[in-house]
Amino acid sequence: MAAKSVFRFGDLKESKDRKLTEYILIGTLLSFGIAVAVGLLVLFVA
Repeated sequence: MAAKSVFRFGDLKESKDRKLTEYILIGTLLSFGIAVAVGLLVLFVA
């Protein structure tokens, strides 16, 4: 997650498009949340 944020920081900083910024941030949060949920599911099932 940190690596993706570092690579995207330049794009977000230079971008004037608010929707693109929100899309990237929400996508990152969603993918992180799904990864945590799947990890917890595997931990409890196994």
